[in-house]
Amino acid sequence: MDPGLVMLAVLALSPLMLLAEVMAFRRACLPPGEGPLLLGLGAFLAGAVSGALILQLLKVVPSSGPPLNELLWGPLREEVLKAAVLTPFILWRRDLRFGLWLGAAVGLGFAAFENHSAMMAADTLEDFLRVGFERTLLCPLHGLTTAIAGAAIAQRRWWLLLLSLALHVAWNAAADVPEVMIRPLINVLHVRGRDVPDAWTLLLGVPLFAAIAALVRFARARRLSGS
Repeated sequence: MDPGLVMLAVLALSPLMLLAEVMAFRRACLPPGEGPLLLGLGAFLAGAVSGALILQLLKVVPSSGPPLNELLWGPLREEVLKAAVLTPFILWRRDLRFGLWLGAAVGLGFAAFENHSAMMAADTLEDFLRVGFERTLLCPLHGLTTAIAGAAIAQRRWWLLLLSLALHVAWNAAADVPEVMIRPLINVLHVRGRDVPDAWTLLLGVPLFAAIAALVRFARARRLSGS
């Protein structure tokens, strides 16, 4: 099969899969018939635009300085920009369930653009497919952190914004752990047949998906209670 066609198919499927996740969040958070589809699509596209703005910001103000500064600065600029893009959507209806759904939509839109950029930076088709698979299916970070930010804005519980930022910082810190430190854990867990960084990415995704499942259960309980 033509590698170019494979790349085009993956580039098209990746955002569509993330958009499907936005619709799944909608079904989990809101009663049937609530939440206009175009509103969710608009939030998704706004998140993608925020990803493009981050890319332009990096060109104007390149990352530099000690690693600790970048560990904090990278998540901070992304979470602040996503929250700024999200706020007008939340003001449309200040409701916790809408906050969770629209926050997830903005975050997943941001992830769609970031994933596209990461895939295009790959040197080989194998790397392109690996990056696309891992970032699309195994890394729900932006959907989770921005859903939390949506809840914070909707309920004016600003400490949740700090939680969102802390999760992002923790993810980046864990993702940058040297391979020599994580290889024993990978061996103990018997994650065979994968490079250590790939297996580590898989393991890091487990607590994120657990947190998303908890958020969905919470949102569904609020939906059923009508509050």
